[in-house]
Parts: sequence; C-alpha cells; structure tokens
Amino acid sequence: MLGKSLTHSFSKFVFESIFSQNNINNTSYSLIEISDLPQLRQFFRTQAFQYSGLNITVPYKLEVLPFLNKLTTVAQEIGAVNCIKYVEGQWEGHNTDGPAFLEILNKSKRWNSHALVLGNGGASKAIQWALKKSGITFDLVSRTSKEYNFENLNQKWNNQWNTIIQTTPVGMFPNSHETLNFPFDRMNEEFLVYDLIYNPVKTKFLLQANEQGARIYNGQEMLEIQALLSYEYWNREN
Repeated sequence: MLGKSLTHSFSKFVFESIFSQNNINNTSYSLIEISDLPQLRQFFRTQAFQYSGLNITVPYKLEVLPFLNKLTTVAQEIGAVNCIKYVEGQWEGHNTDGPAFLEILNKSKRWNSHALVLGNGGASKAIQWALKKSGITFDLVSRTSKEYNFENLNQKWNNQWNTIIQTTPVGMFPNSHETLNFPFDRMNEEFLVYDLIYNPVKTKFLLQANEQGARIYNGQEMLEIQALLSYEYWNREN
C-alpha cells in the first residue's frame, strides 16, 4: 500500500489474512510511505516496477493518475484509483472502493433516500459513484464549495438529509481528537451516519453523531470488501 502516513492502516493484516486463507506463501504486502509529490514521482521512476500491484490511499488517489498508462472502466467513471497493477509493461489503474461501497448498499436495507457526502477527494468520488449506481440522491459538502461547505452547512441545512457519509481523513489515527465542523444537533435517531475511517473504531465524528441518537457505522466492512476486490483484480487474467 502506498500513502503519505500509514500508521493507521490495517491493510497489511487484512491482506496477509487473505494470503493465508488462500494458501499463498510467495506473496507479501508492504506499506510504502510517500511524503510528497516529488517523492511519488521518483517512486514511479525508480521503484514502482519492483511491485506487481499496489493499493493507493490518502492523499494520492487522484495524484497518482498522471503516472498510469490506462484505467479500467470503473476507474474512468469514478475519476480516482485505489488499486493499480503492472500489465505488459504498463501501469493500469482500477478502483475497488466504489464497488465495495456499492456492495454494502445493495445488500443492506439500512440506507435512506437522501444522503449528504462530506468531502470531495478520491474516497468521496468512489462513494458518489456508488450512490449514483444505487439511485440514491445526495448533496456534497467540501471546504471550497460555495453551495455547501462546513461554514454555511447549518444555515443551508436540508431536512431531507438523513444519511451522512464522512469521507475525509479528519479524525483518523493518530489525530483521533479531531472532528469536522458539523451541526450535530441537526441529527436524531432517524439518521444513519457512515464514517469511512476504521481506525479508531469510533471516530469523534461517529461518537458525536451517536450522542444524538444516530445509527453509526465505520469503514471496516468497506476495507475488507475492497481488499478482496483488489486481490481479485490483481489476479485477473487480462
């Protein structure tokens, strides 16, 4: 896995469990920390070819795109990648985050009809793709949006919102004390709140939502599903 800071990541454990369950003994999973874009560029010039496949995480799901030669249809539709592999001398990008979240949506009846997605990064783009595929209406909140941002959200609150999906890294270990500027008092027991973060198990955002009576879910299930989908993608015949 390639990302900026990976002290929070459970991915190595998840993938080593997959390898063990499938009796795979000649494969390893490494965590590769890349501090900035120049180092990312250098990595793809000199080191990336040592690997047959990579997961990509925060903050490089969009930044990695210029280093890829082609994208799968799903990755093109989402506009971000979290999974790449080396195919016949070229890097191909894929996205398993979107299909993983879509699987969660399809197998569960817990989702309501109008969602509010917090953040507009690579993870958010995968969530937006899954919501569209499921026919779930949503609005988007980001720091730079003039329509809905974290400063005007309370003032522009829409009472139709009843599902909140938190896609930013705010509150992720080791910064577990952090949370978003969000009008938590707007929530009640009819709300469903999903935070893509899985470490800590309950972010401060989820704890504050739960205090208002909302049903809360973290990103562990999505992590495990996307890991299996990544493994299948790496081993798929081209």
